[in-house]
Amino acid sequence: MYQDIIRSKLAEQAEVLDRALAGDLSSVRYTAEHTPGQGTSDRNFINRLRFVFFLLFERVDQEALVKTLFEEELKDRETNSFQGIGKGLEALTLLLRRYNADGSCDALIERAKNANFDCCCGYSSDVDFPEDLSAYTLKDCIYLALELQYLDEARELVDLWRAGVTEWNASAWHTLAYFNDRVGRSAENEAPYQALLDFARQEGQAFQIASASQDLFRHYIQSARWPEALRTFQTLQSEIDFSLVERYNLMSFLLEDCMDFVSGCPEPARAVWDWAKPRLRKKSDNLYGRLYKKAIDVARRLDEPFSAEMAEAYAVWKQKVGFDA
Repeated sequence: MYQDIIRSKLAEQAEVLDRALAGDLSSVRYTAEHTPGQGTSDRNFINRLRFVFFLLFERVDQEALVKTLFEEELKDRETNSFQGIGKGLEALTLLLRRYNADGSCDALIERAKNANFDCCCGYSSDVDFPEDLSAYTLKDCIYLALELQYLDEARELVDLWRAGVTEWNASAWHTLAYFNDRVGRSAENEAPYQALLDFARQEGQAFQIASASQDLFRHYIQSARWPEALRTFQTLQSEIDFSLVERYNLMSFLLEDCMDFVSGCPEPARAVWDWAKPRLRKKSDNLYGRLYKKAIDVARRLDEPFSAEMAEAYAVWKQKVGFDA
């Protein structure tokens, strides 16, 4: 059974349990790590997450250990620069509830609710998901393997899922593209993106066509397949009225892809720049930091005075949003 792929990998955590019961929690305790540009995180987050799911699925009965792990998880929730709730806290909540019939864990649960903004908004002690691995579907196991960063196992499970698809509709192709991205197979996404573009054309909606084309355009750029990228972009130009999508974030994403194309393409890409430039100007007060930077860089490479105009807009945007970088 596909659950055995996860179960077999999690069995490695039995050694961690032995060490923990002997007093060695070093691999699962909160350990702050500071990364430039990323802030504070927990070096042992994934180690603890894997261990917690092992305890959950194997129904290990260790109250003191669970409470300690809950406290270690809270240290991360309270200090992590990206805040969040996370599957670790949710799984630990399930474990903690086993020992809270008398309300002795209420203080820990209350602390979790106030750990950060995300927890204040979304954490609940009523969290519910299967505590028995046998209840997990194949797709559940894929998502779990990804959550636990077991990529080899995730790839094996994705192969099983793909072999079982009976109808390659838009939803199936979208799921395959997502899985490929997550398991390190992005290079295999030409077929899914082309299929999704074909489905979008059948629907005939401008936004869906633009979105699917943008995915394929970006794929070719990331693969340095410049002729295919250019053909995809030129076809999109002929297919839709861009005024129908310009007010959506999709337009900004497409403009960023254009900047990447112009920067990377070894052949002159002035036509793509000429298409993007007036649209950058029109949206110049409402882009995002990475796109501003790329537009400024491309304009400078092309020796365009427009770089100064973009730099000024970027400075105004940074002041408006309180961004200093």
